[in-house]
Amino acid sequence: MPEDTELGKNVPPRTRTRRGSVSRRRAKSPAAASKNKPASKAQATPAEAKKNAPAPAKKNVPAPAKNESKAPARNEKSRGRRSGGAPSRGRKPEASSSRKPKIDPDRKPTPNYLQQLKGKRPITALTAYDAPTARLACATGVDFLLVGDSVGTTMLGFDTTVPVTLDMMVHHASAARRGGPHCLLVVDLPFAEASFSFDHLLAACRRLMQEGGADAIKLEGGRQLGENVARLIQSGIPVMGHVGLLPQSVKAIGGYRKFGKER
Repeated sequence: MPEDTELGKNVPPRTRTRRGSVSRRRAKSPAAASKNKPASKAQATPAEAKKNAPAPAKKNVPAPAKNESKAPARNEKSRGRRSGGAPSRGRKPEASSSRKPKIDPDRKPTPNYLQQLKGKRPITALTAYDAPTARLACATGVDFLLVGDSVGTTMLGFDTTVPVTLDMMVHHASAARRGGPHCLLVVDLPFAEASFSFDHLLAACRRLMQEGGADAIKLEGGRQLGENVARLIQSGIPVMGHVGLLPQSVKAIGGYRKFGKER
């Protein structure tokens, strides 16, 4: 048997056609396939391609001046800009001088200071019943703080100021004193305390000043209390009067109504 016809040599593999017949086409050798294949261009390596690439044209950009400041990183209309405009969320806004209360440098926590202000400018006051409120009110620069018996209707749930007792007034007055230690503190004398004897009146005012820290006492009444008021002043207790509606007499006058319609 010849060499080219030996078993297993130079025999094309059997393949089937669409109709099922056997085809013995000879496969082309790799050498012949390479001859018929068109020659491809030689592929350059990335380093060579970068080296042979044309250089980009340079634009005529003016050099920045030495003292010229760099442009901000963000747009001028952005919320987080550094210069000018509204501050960002995470930054604390700067306190403006117009928001700070204008406190009188000559303010003194004494009743004589209030008497000197009469006819010169309006006298300002705020009500406080506890330490935090007194601290904030005193920081505004008011002339004095008032601890009124209105604590009964505003804080304690009473319909009138009649149920407010002396112990309640001492309690709230001492709290306001701790909150505003440098303010002039005026405290209301509660219901009917001024209608007893002068000794009882003096004892009630003494408690408000010694235990409650009051600088002056405010009481309701008319001419019938003039003599006792004079004696209180002689005893060293400053007194502030109350005109207009008298809340402690609301039961006698039949309810709250307007007073002082005419000067």
